[in-house]
Amino acid sequence: GSEAAVLRGAKGVIARHGPVLSVEASSVQSFDECRAILADLGYLPVDLKCATPTVVYSRGPGRLSAAEIRDRIVAYERKRGQA
Repeated sequence: GSEAAVLRGAKGVIARHGPVLSVEASSVQSFDECRAILADLGYLPVDLKCATPTVVYSRGPGRLSAAEIRDRIVAYERKRGQA
């Protein structure tokens, strides 16, 4: 729930040091918000890990496209809604 707020607060540190980031995104809304914040810093979503979608962001190319990651998060939301 508060991933976007944490990213906003850490923008300076992220911009200076350029770390690879793992950010939980249990909803499409969370993914879209975090993706927008990190895009301003030159980051792309590059992979997806864990049962609860955790998006890996970096400043370089990755294994998955943003569209593929978003589709998988949508599928996670649907599955969770059926449980």
